[in-house]
Amino acid sequence: MTLYRHLNPTDPVLDEAIAEEGFSAILAQPGMTVFIGFAGEVAVATVTSVVVPNLTRNGAPYALIENVVTHADHRKRGYAHRHRPRGRRGLERRMLQGDAAYRLQESGNVALL
Repeated sequence: MTLYRHLNPTDPVLDEAIAEEGFSAILAQPGMTVFIGFAGEVAVATVTSVVVPNLTRNGAPYALIENVVTHADHRKRGYAHRHRPRGRRGLERRMLQGDAAYRLQESGNVALL
């Protein structure tokens, strides 16, 4: 959970029990994947991808990549560049399995698939 503090350092610190419950809910959410990059045993980068069901575009879901975070002490070392594509590849793999997202939105930037 410490890693997320590097995304929004001014956010209030979440109670540990609430954070654990929330993270468990995230991991249990269908269509949601959290990728974590490590330097040794330390989590230094993360990216979350979500495939969202949709009632438009002939029912094709859309996909989001959010919460791309790199620990401040590990920035400018390529972690985000390595993990954001992992999120994209995970979504593209799901597309090939029938979860054909018609659009991928990455932190405000839209890339058509």
